[in-house]
Amino acid sequence: MYRSHSFVLGLYISFVCILITPVTIGSDNSETGECFKVQDYFWKHLASKTPYRYVANRNDSQLVFDGCQPKKIWAIVRHGTRYPGSKFINKMRSRLVELQLSIVDNINEGKAKLCQSAAENITMWTPQMELADSKRLAHEGEEEMIELAERYQNRYPTLLGIDYTNSSFDFRCTATERTKQSKYYFLIGLFGRRVAHHVWAPEPIYKDPILRFYKLCSKWLKEVHKNPKAIRECEAFKQSQHLKDVLQSVSLRLGVKETLSYGKY
Repeated sequence: MYRSHSFVLGLYISFVCILITPVTIGSDNSETGECFKVQDYFWKHLASKTPYRYVANRNDSQLVFDGCQPKKIWAIVRHGTRYPGSKFINKMRSRLVELQLSIVDNINEGKAKLCQSAAENITMWTPQMELADSKRLAHEGEEEMIELAERYQNRYPTLLGIDYTNSSFDFRCTATERTKQSKYYFLIGLFGRRVAHHVWAPEPIYKDPILRFYKLCSKWLKEVHKNPKAIRECEAFKQSQHLKDVLQSVSLRLGVKETLSYGKY
């Protein structure tokens, strides 16, 4: 019996996520000089910015259901971790550096309430991104796609563990460089680099009716994309006492004169 392996690689969700050299913020227990061990859990709680490798399901054993045989698999996969856009890279290279210099001055003057390792990390930090990296797939994203494909293959060996042919597999992506590269590295995870170079895929469509259906949806464009009220919960959180308390606490630790405001840096 002919077994179809239609695997649509839909990479369409804008994903701003790039790892910066970790900075460990310390507790204000200056007598012991101990820092919060945030590195043990911090990167697992970044919502949509959380790297896959920290929260991935590592159980890649084959899925078996009594009386059933896998015949076809479909998947829509978002692209891997990418660099921010030029707007945010510019901010990191200018405004964050300004904030860093201010904090370093506070550290040297004894105004900051940071443990030694946190102070050293902040002092030594330098921007890691160039404008040329804008929205490009990061190395982290390349590894994510390879490992994701390998886990899929281990779980569905009868569908994804066979040699590639154009008649058995269908891959496609959206019309952005990061999604094209994500597709390529996903293919490396499935078939290896030699085969990945030769996998055929249709020319991407900017307003793809499947992968970017929302761009063709007038209701979404009007009621969500161009509607400020669609993010009212986010705006309310920015004005909440909880966030104000966090900003005040961080400002005190860093020794800055005025309480930092949301989005200032």
